[in-house]
Amino acid sequence: MRGLRPCYIEYRLGFKALNEFLTQFPQSEFAGEAVRRADDAFTSVLADELSNPGGSETLDPKTIDSLLAAYSSTVTRLPDSLRARAQAAVHSARQMLDSLARAHP
Repeated sequence: MRGLRPCYIEYRLGFKALNEFLTQFPQSEFAGEAVRRADDAFTSVLADELSNPGGSETLDPKTIDSLLAAYSSTVTRLPDSLRARAQAAVHSARQMLDSLARAHP
C-alpha cells in the first residue's frame, strides 16, 4: 500500500506536469496558477494525513520529500513574488512531513 500518496501528488494532482511547466516557463502568465496548484498538491495531501490520527500506510515520506526537493529546485528560478509564495508552501509542507514522521515512526 505504501506509495499511493506520492502517486496521487505526482499524477492525480498533476505535480509532475506542473513542475515541468514551471521549469520550462518560469515567467509565463500561467506560472502563478501553476505555483498555486503545485503548492496545494502538497499541502492538501499532507494536511489530510495529519488529520488521520491512525496513521497511513500510503504516505511514503521519502518519496514525498524527493518531490519537495524537486519543487524546491524549480522554485529558485521563479520571479520573486512567486518564489516567496512557493518557498513558504515548501516550508509548510516540510513541517507537516516532519510532524507526520514523528507521529508515525
